[in-house]
Amino acid sequence: MKIVIPDKIALDEKSRGKLESIPGIKIFDDIVNDPKIIIERIKDAELVSANYIDLTAEIINSSPNLKYIISPAVGFDWIDVEAANKNGVKILNCPTFNTRAVAEHAIALMFAVSRQIVLANNSILEGKFDSTAFLGTEVYGKTLVCVGYGNIGSKIITLAQGLGMITDFIDSTTSDEDFDKKISTADVLVISVPLNEKTKGLINKHRISLLKPKSIVINVARGLIIDQDALYQALEQKLIYGAGIDTFPDDQTIKIANENISKFARLPNVVSTPHMAFNTVESIDRLGDEFLADIESCVSGKPINIVN
Repeated sequence: MKIVIPDKIALDEKSRGKLESIPGIKIFDDIVNDPKIIIERIKDAELVSANYIDLTAEIINSSPNLKYIISPAVGFDWIDVEAANKNGVKILNCPTFNTRAVAEHAIALMFAVSRQIVLANNSILEGKFDSTAFLGTEVYGKTLVCVGYGNIGSKIITLAQGLGMITDFIDSTTSDEDFDKKISTADVLVISVPLNEKTKGLINKHRISLLKPKSIVINVARGLIIDQDALYQALEQKLIYGAGIDTFPDDQTIKIANENISKFARLPNVVSTPHMAFNTVESIDRLGDEFLADIESCVSGKPINIVN
């Protein structure tokens, strides 16, 4: 089987060695989103990965031998699923490698916001040392509502329960009425749901307006799930307590924070991170195992982790 890794992928040394040992595999180590270059790289491939690149309908339609696309991530919203379906191409993902890492990061952001840890650290860098300047809030007994109850969402719920929090979740079976009711009860609202046409803009201006004044929003999913303007307004006007934000619109391929990202980071009630929730030593090790298992399953003609 002709296999092409057309853009950079972060694997541990052991997994990288195994990947390179696959007969006939072609591996590229840069990040490029020029469709012409990608088409040229994968034109004869039967199996490709898609990490930073957008696999558009144009690219998929220009790859007549393509049978499998592997996303080395849980998400796959940068792959044109409709075009893949029309061409009989199976899309696979790596569904569990980052579950604990992302869940722990969500909890870390919750504490960082609720205890104003970044502000306190910055004050010390400014030469101050005032323990009474940062009045935090405890999470014990508070209500955490998770939008999404998959691998990551359920792990976040488990961790929150271990902290003595009251927990609830919203999933695809939740009615619009119950959705709004649950949001209005949230002291901490965690976004942990895939980005697709149904979830884009799911947390809109109306739903943000339902949050308590002391609510904290944590986003470890995708930026486009939340109305960015409405969230910024709520934070700037202190209509909610704060936010921990790991993901922003279009943050998959950028390397320099644009103004739409920086403006959130400048707010004193926001803790922001550069889409790093997945990135732990342990999760990268698990990613290698899952990615290689996906490749092996395709080579054997018994693909696993199919999402389309």
